Amino acid sequence: MRSELADQSILRNLQDLGYTRDTVMLLPLVPLVQVAWADGELTLRESERIRELAHIRGLGEGTPAFDLLETCLRRRPSDEFFLKTLRVIRNLLSAL
Repeated sequence: MRSELADQSILRNLQDLGYTRDTVMLLPLVPLVQVAWADGELTLRESERIRELAHIRGLGEGTPAFDLLETCLRRRPSDEFFLKTLRVIRNLLSAL
C-alpha cells in the first residue's frame, strides 16, 4: 500500500511538472541540461552533445520528448522546474 501511494505521488508530481507518458523519457537528461545551463548560457557544443545523447536514449526528432528537450535547450527552464524534476528522479530511484 505504501509503495502504491508513493507511485501515485510520483505520477502526480510528474504531471504537475508537465510531463506526460510521451515526455517522461526525457527525465534522465534533465540533470545534464541543468549542468549545461549552469553558467547561464548553453553553447552549441553542449546542445549538440545533449541531442546526441537523446538520440542514443531513443528520443527521436519530432517526438514530444525531443520537442520538450528542444524547448529546454532554447530557453533555460526555471530553477523550480529543475528542483522539482530532480526531486522526482530521487523519489523514483528511492522507489526502486
